[in-house]
Amino acid sequence: MAKRKREWLIGALAMIVGAVGIRPGLATQANAAVETGQAVPQIAAAETAQAKAQNPYADVQVGDMIEFGSYEQDNNEANGPEPIEWRVLDVSDGNPLLISVYGLDTKPYNDSYRWVTWKESTIRQWLNGEFFRTAFTREEQVLIKKEPLTTADNPIYGTSGGGAVKDKVFLLSLEEAETYLLDDNDRRTEPSAYAKAHGAATHGTGNGSWWLRTAGFDAARAAYMNEMGKVDEYGTVGTDTDKMIRPVIRLGSSSGDLSALRAGDHFTFGSYEQDNYEANGPEPIEWRVLEVSGGSALAVSEDALDMRAYNNEWVNI
Repeated sequence: MAKRKREWLIGALAMIVGAVGIRPGLATQANAAVETGQAVPQIAAAETAQAKAQNPYADVQVGDMIEFGSYEQDNNEANGPEPIEWRVLDVSDGNPLLISVYGLDTKPYNDSYRWVTWKESTIRQWLNGEFFRTAFTREEQVLIKKEPLTTADNPIYGTSGGGAVKDKVFLLSLEEAETYLLDDNDRRTEPSAYAKAHGAATHGTGNGSWWLRTAGFDAARAAYMNEMGKVDEYGTVGTDTDKMIRPVIRLGSSSGDLSALRAGDHFTFGSYEQDNYEANGPEPIEWRVLEVSGGSALAVSEDALDMRAYNNEWVNI
């Protein structure tokens, strides 16, 4: 009777494995676990360990504080960069959205006084280029997802927010700041010593103003959060240099284990010049999985990487 019950349980688990797509390794673990009466706990533990290996931050909650990456903050470059502290704003499908706790640096929204949206701004280029490579190791970079962003028009002045983009590192929009940071006290932010040394103005409050990605009164201005935690929708000229940067990132799963890939997944592999700013080096290439077969993945680059003629001369080939 016990043998028949064991065989039935193995068969039932096999059907579950086939239905939910558990990989062969886990199916083998399941059969072995049945023999020892430990099936459910061992399978759950194996799934949890695998999820944690791919995304070590999968179990964080809104409001948690975590350390990830590093950046100069104490203004003593001799002792190296300090770990960046982040606050969890949101968790979607196990992927946390993070904002830096402190203002990490100061940069103009745009290097020249002209009309730009977030899409064309130099601050976006810096965040996804120099900052991304400076603050995160290669291992950390693959855990950062490319987030689809749409910036709404300025709600008071109607200034265009620009088109949709996808960024690894970005700033909160005006609406996102009001959604995730619920009151003035929640929005007040101290600058790091490094940011203060680079011009972050505190006006005696100890807190600094920080950029939002939403346009201001016109497209030569950008909205910001002032030192009292109040939104300034009118904004200031993009060339101002005393506004702090609070980077925002979303962490996801590492695709370092290619056996875990499925059609539709994204992963980074290799690098190529993409932001047209060669001084900060090439950017990691993002790939989309089209098909997985026999342990191999067919992938296509998510973005068009370059432009070339199919052939250098007009001949039949």
